[in-house]
Amino acid sequence: GGGGENIVVVDADPLGRVAFSGPGAGGGPTASAVATNLAGIARGSRAPSFGRPAAQVDTSPNVTPDNRAVPHFLRALVEDRPGVLANLTEILAEQNISVETIHQAPADAGEEGVELVITTHAVATGDLSSAASKIAALPFVHSQPSVYPILKEPAQ
Repeated sequence: GGGGENIVVVDADPLGRVAFSGPGAGGGPTASAVATNLAGIARGSRAPSFGRPAAQVDTSPNVTPDNRAVPHFLRALVEDRPGVLANLTEILAEQNISVETIHQAPADAGEEGVELVITTHAVATGDLSSAASKIAALPFVHSQPSVYPILKEPAQ
């Protein structure tokens, strides 16, 4: 695979909801992080991981997903055989979740099966998370599905 895109969403006063995105776990970003860590170790650096001692790092509050209906992204590793997609979409239909797109691709090296990526029309995160739990219980699903809201910029 070509690596991933990480997204962090922060609710902050007075800004409101802010999303940060950037390269995630993938060949380039991972290699860069490892090389940086090795260079620091070779120099004898003992700098704290977060720029300050762990005891001084604030803990973040538990954040629950916003339950507004927005489009979502669901990713799971599944067996590549007939009927798998039908079973997954049946669960989504039972939860009244409408599919926008479906994409199947070979899994990344070291992962079993194929990667199935589904985007949905607007749905509450809790409803899709409930469906994802049912999907995870299926015998041909190799990973707990990842569920992320798709945050779109407002029209200008």
